[in-house]
Amino acid sequence: MELRKNRLFDAVATVLGAAANLILMLVMAVVFFLVLTPAAVALRALGKDHLRLKRDPRAASYWLPRNPPGPSPGSLKNQF
Repeated sequence: MELRKNRLFDAVATVLGAAANLILMLVMAVVFFLVLTPAAVALRALGKDHLRLKRDPRAASYWLPRNPPGPSPGSLKNQF
């Protein structure tokens, strides 16, 4: 009797998990295509490059200067 209850519970849990997964995927797709995609298109149309992905052949380096500077290299020898 107990084995039958476990199998029934497993079957119900599998169906509910599949349904929840499908619903979550649909919600994520709607958010992506109705919110994120139009925002990205608008930002590109305005010429924004927040991730600084454009290449600059004249740049010596793409590293950003840190202000204030980080810890001295000597302080990082025994980190743990």
